Amino acid sequence: MKYDGTMSDMRNPEQSKRSSDGRNVPMSGNAVICRFAKMVFLLSAIIFVVNTVHAADWKKNATRAGTQKRYVAFLEKQGYAASVDRDGDVGFMYDGQYYFIQVVEGSPDFFRIVLATKWKIDSESDRMRLIVAANFATGTTRVAKIFLNKDEIWVTVEMHLLTQDGYSEQFVPSMKSLQEGMLVFLEKMKELKASGK
Repeated sequence: MKYDGTMSDMRNPEQSKRSSDGRNVPMSGNAVICRFAKMVFLLSAIIFVVNTVHAADWKKNATRAGTQKRYVAFLEKQGYAASVDRDGDVGFMYDGQYYFIQVVEGSPDFFRIVLATKWKIDSESDRMRLIVAANFATGTTRVAKIFLNKDEIWVTVEMHLLTQDGYSEQFVPSMKSLQEGMLVFLEKMKELKASGK
C-alpha cells in the first residue's frame, strides 16, 4: 500500500474499512468501543472458564485433613497457637477468646469462623432478649451472623471461597466483623435489659 499523505493509510487495518473507491475509512468511535468490549468479554470468559476448572480441581482433591493442616499452618504463621479440636475444627485464641474455623467434610470451599459464647438463660424472657439482640446485631453489622445455638451465642462469618487459599485474604476482615457483631449484640442486650424488655 502506498502512502498518499493521509492518516487513513497509517491506521490499523483492523480499525478501518474500505470505501467504494478503495480508500481506508476510519471506523466510528462506537464501532471501536464495541470491538474492544467484545475482546474484553471474550478474555473475561476465558479467565472465568480457566478459574472454574481450577476451582473444581482443588475442591475435588481437597481432604478434611489437608484443609485442617492448611488452617493450622496459616494461623501459626499469623502468631496464633492453633490446634484441631475433637470435632475436627481448627481452634485458636484471639484477644482472650476461643474461636474456631469449622471444617466441613466434603465442602472445602465453605469457610466459617465461629466465636461461641456460653450464655446463662434463666427464663423464656431471657431467651427472647437473646434472640431479639442477635437479630438486631445480624441486621446491622456487615457479614457477621449472630444466633442462639442451644445455650451458646454463636457469632459467625461464613462464605464460599473461590480459591483454595482464599481464606488468607478474608481472615483479618472476618475477625473484625466477628468482633463488631459481638459488640453490637452485647450493647443491644444491655439496652434491652435496662428497658426491662
